[in-house]
Amino acid sequence: MKTKHIKIILIAFALIFMNTRILPAKNTKKNCEKEITKITSKGRLIVDYENKIAEFFDNVKVEDKNGTMQSDYLKIIFSNDGLRISKMIASGNVVIRHRNRTAYSKSAVYIVQTEVLRLIGNPKIIEKGNTYTADEITILVKQNKVLFEPSARIIIQNPPKNKKTNEIKANTFN
Repeated sequence: MKTKHIKIILIAFALIFMNTRILPAKNTKKNCEKEITKITSKGRLIVDYENKIAEFFDNVKVEDKNGTMQSDYLKIIFSNDGLRISKMIASGNVVIRHRNRTAYSKSAVYIVQTEVLRLIGNPKIIEKGNTYTADEITILVKQNKVLFEPSARIIIQNPPKNKKTNEIKANTFN
């Protein structure tokens, strides 16, 4: 009987998550189709239906077509209708991989409606060998901007020199 209840809960969550987006993509015809977000954990899942909250414990992994996020703990707050993710709060060894970027922090908060991701607790972003750090990093997805504040730092990996011509190869940020 217990297994049957777990299967029903997992199926319900699969249906809910099919309509959610973790990291937004540009609006194209292909994006009009339902997007799938898969969330797994090695530990338990607590669902609070009354408060529209789900909590995942122990080695949590979120996957969708835009990338992955891993953490020790993940709290999901659903919209008032309970059908979409409104907010995600990850904590403990947060690692977010998106295209050619990897972000690390102790915790992360993502607000779906505003598409704002805040990295808190020794945050850093590594992109093409360059490392960006600050006390807090805020990614404004819609505006394609990143705010590093305060104590912003960047370590730029110098591009390799061409041995024959002693030229420096261009380092692009795409």
